[in-house]
Amino acid sequence: MSSDPKSPVVIAAGGFGLIVSDGKVVTKLHHTAKSCKDGQAEFYKARRVYESFKGVRCVTTPQPIGFSMTEKAYNGKKFMCSFTMEAVRGVKINGREMLVHAVLSQPQFDKEIGQNQNKEVGPDNPTRGWHAGEKNLLARAGVEPAKVAQRIGSAIVHMVMDAQIYPFDVEYLVGNKQSLVVLDFGMAEIIPLKDYTDMDSLVQKLFEVGGGDAVGIADDIYYPSLESEYKLDFYQGMKNAAAKCKMPEKAQYLLKYVAEDLGIDIQSMKRRKL
Repeated sequence: MSSDPKSPVVIAAGGFGLIVSDGKVVTKLHHTAKSCKDGQAEFYKARRVYESFKGVRCVTTPQPIGFSMTEKAYNGKKFMCSFTMEAVRGVKINGREMLVHAVLSQPQFDKEIGQNQNKEVGPDNPTRGWHAGEKNLLARAGVEPAKVAQRIGSAIVHMVMDAQIYPFDVEYLVGNKQSLVVLDFGMAEIIPLKDYTDMDSLVQKLFEVGGGDAVGIADDIYYPSLESEYKLDFYQGMKNAAAKCKMPEKAQYLLKYVAEDLGIDIQSMKRRKL
């Protein structure tokens, strides 16, 4: 069994185990056989997303470094396996560094949230990061909310059309370089090739049905509300990505759904430069 990681800090926790970081790499420590199976699957999904984002401007995911079945120990507890990725630096808020979740569904939201959302963040309740609505993104993360909305739209198209995953329960955050950082593919699902033969069903599952315990992405906190000032930017980001992805014709089904769902007048957009 390997020794404890050098000077790691717990940055999150969950039913699977712990997430620790030494500032250079982040390690997800899993403590059960089932969790390890899920962790290995997440590693492969993260790798697919990482490859799909290459060449995409200002959209990234931490580089997956490796998955190991070697037993590790942390603070006297044993873990059966680990998934390691590069660390992403956050922004300073209230004297602490953290990533900022882009909450497009609730424009006024502005709060740090812990693993247990009903308790204050502390040693027994690790932070999940700051959650900022579009009205607070500029102040908290130093980036225009219009750019964040565009990048989320772009990321969704590239994950579905290039990485070929349903990005259920994926997190969209802003770090210290102001790029969009996409994290957490534990509940994402690989899209079977047969699903692309029925794009109406694929789109319905993606946006409305979801998978497992995860809701469709139209019901997630990162999807714009009808009242969002930046829903056109979100759509424009999807449109730009659709023109560059591997399956541009099939990506039009995603655009059609979002335009109808958010009440976007596509004809008026053709006369508007974003």
